[in-house]
Formats: sequence, structure tokens, C-alpha cells
Amino acid sequence: MVEGAGEPRGSEARKRRTGDLKETFSISIHPQVRRAIDKEVEDGLWDSRSQAISHYLHLGREVDKQIRELAKQRVLMFDALSKTEEADCEFIFNFLSLMENREFRRRLKKQMEVVGLGQK
Repeated sequence: MVEGAGEPRGSEARKRRTGDLKETFSISIHPQVRRAIDKEVEDGLWDSRSQAISHYLHLGREVDKQIRELAKQRVLMFDALSKTEEADCEFIFNFLSLMENREFRRRLKKQMEVVGLGQK
């Protein structure tokens, strides 16, 4: 098979035809982060620096999406709270305050398991 003039040769041409070619671009990265990524590559966690950066970029986008969803849920919760009765709001506020207590969360989880609502 002869490839046209000016067309990339070999595996790059094949990747372009099949749509498997990934776009590349240049980024600036803090030297400390680059060293950490290079160490992970050296330790065999990644095949290449590019693979590691791609993974962390994807991971960051997923975390960002989850943060936005959490913020949206909080806004909806506060909106619902603003429409509830004062006594209900006080109960919810007290419950949320208790949820910050590790021992309370442990006891609540245990109680939920007893009544069959919690994960075992």
C-alpha cells in the first residue's frame, strides 16, 4: 500500500484512518508535579508521562463534575429548607449537626442495619 505525498506514514497514518489518533498539545507543569509523575512512570504505574497526565486530567474532570453536582444538590436542599416550617428546619439543622459527629454516624449506621435499611 502506497500512501499519498504529505500524508503521515506507518502507524500514524493507520491511526488517522481508523480515528484512533489522539490530539497532542503542550502544557506547562510545575517541576515538582512533573517529577512526581516521572517517578510514577519510572515505578511502572504508567507507560508514559502522557498516559499519566491524561489519566489525571480525566480524573480532575470527573471530580469537578461531582463537585458541581454536589453544589447543585446543596442549593436545591437550601431552597427546600427555605420553604419548610420553622420546626422542620430546626429538626433538619440539628440532624445535620449531629451527622458531623463520628460516633453518632456509627450508631445511626448500626441502627439502620438492625432495621434492615443499611448496607451490610
